[in-house]
Formats: sequence, C-alpha cells, structure tokens
Amino acid sequence: MEEIHVAHEKLYSDNLKNFYNFNFSHTPKVFFINNPKIASRYLTEVCNKNTTRFSVDFPSTDITYYSTGETDNQSYVEEIFRDWDNIRNGTNKKDIIILYRDPLKRLVSAIIQDSLGMIGTDSKKPLLYSTFKLLGFSESDVDLLLKWHIMAHPSDFDFVKRYSMTNDDTIIPSMMKHVYRIYIENFLKRSDWQATHASPHTLPLVYLLNSVKFDMNKVKFIDLDESPYKLEEYLKTIEIKVPKNKHSNNMLGPQMVYDILLNECDYELRNVLHGELIGYNILKSYERN
Repeated sequence: MEEIHVAHEKLYSDNLKNFYNFNFSHTPKVFFINNPKIASRYLTEVCNKNTTRFSVDFPSTDITYYSTGETDNQSYVEEIFRDWDNIRNGTNKKDIIILYRDPLKRLVSAIIQDSLGMIGTDSKKPLLYSTFKLLGFSESDVDLLLKWHIMAHPSDFDFVKRYSMTNDDTIIPSMMKHVYRIYIENFLKRSDWQATHASPHTLPLVYLLNSVKFDMNKVKFIDLDESPYKLEEYLKTIEIKVPKNKHSNNMLGPQMVYDILLNECDYELRNVLHGELIGYNILKSYERN
C-alpha cells in the first residue's frame, strides 16, 4: 500500500481539492470513466450521447452534473446517477471501464486542441493580424492560417487522414509553432488547469478508487496509448457497435509541441506532470493486477 500512501501525500501537497471532474457515460452493459482527450468523442459515438461531465465531491463522493441544456439527456443522466449509487452501495452489475493515457502524450494532445481553439474565427482577425505582424508574418499569411484552421478540426476525418504538418511546405507549420509556444507559455503559468483539456486525471482517479468501494472484479483499466485497440476489442466482446472513425489530432504538429515542452520548458513541465506521472504508474500497477 506504500504506492497509495505516496499518491495521497502528493495529492495533499498539491492542495487537495474537495472536488474533481470526470466524464461519466454508460450503456446497458458498461459504465465508462474518462476525461477530456481520453476517447471523449469516441465514447459519444459508442453511447450515442454527448459528453456528460460530472464533479465528484470528496470525501462524500456525491456527484453533480454539469448541465449542457440538452433536454434529451435527462433520462440518460438520471441513469448515470443510478449507476453511481449502485457502484457506491455494492449492487452494480455493469462492467466499469476506466480509461487513461500517458500524461505527457495526453498533455500534448490537449495543447494542440486548446491552441487551435485559441486561433478562433474571423472575429479574431484584427488580434491575429497584429500578433503575427510582430512575428514577421503578413495579413495574407493569417488569412491562410484561418482557412487551414477551419479544415483542421479533428472530426474532419478525411482532412486529418491525409494531412501531415511534417510534409506541409506552406507557412502553416511555422505559424503554428508560434501559436503552440504562446499557448504553452501561458498554460504553464496557470495555478489550476482544471478548465483545460489537460484537466488532472490520473491522481484524481487514484483518489476516487480509494474513496469508493469499487467491486474490482467489475473494473477494467485501459491505457489508450499502450493498448490503442483494447477498447475496441472490449466493445466487440459485449456486442456494441464500434465507431468507424477515431478522432485524432496526431497529424497537427505533435512533434513541435514535444520540442517546445522538452527543450524550452523542461522544469515547468516536470512541475505540471509530476503528480500525474505518479498516478499513471499506480494505475498501471492496478491494470497489471
């Protein structure tokens, strides 16, 4: 139990919060626990519902739903509340699938998505023009970036499949490296990154697993980076339709983000990821057992 003690000490030293956020979703046979950048869009297709995000209060482990205003989600959300009560009182019959990722890879993926969101739409043109002018780019360069940005959404499967920033000989890679650098510099200064796509996941999961009496015979852990097809294989065993398309931003310059993080921000990066890496190693040990 020493590893759990170390994790708890890390949580307390990081000013342990009285709540953490998770994505909960379900089908008649399975209850999923994940977070942004951990198969979120994939699970919306599996469950045929948009992401349902919950806050878990500690130490009570009561949950609160983040309403999206979608009225057709009401019965679905009510079922999640029932599932959660069953999990806590030991009467749950469903499999519990806990999804997680390598913290660094997930962080890179989150930075790419949030950086793309930072570019915005035509309404941000004046700000983009002035920002990139200082970096040596023209207004026509910004126009090209905005046109590319419209196509570069992870849900545009055809574009994502054929595009590679490594092979892009336009001005886009150079501009995006500046965008990533600006976002990373501001991200690493944040005292709390709950509101980003890189919200804490692995250490809160360890805390959750030690606060709720899960029936571990029903729990399955899946590391999506180490075993990218394991979730798909599991869905087939319970006869759930497997989505054809996997949402990904892996072609939108991850190597640039790695270069910035590892070569320019090494110290700050270790501070951000230290707790998540502890949690990741503990979840790996749970999965092996």
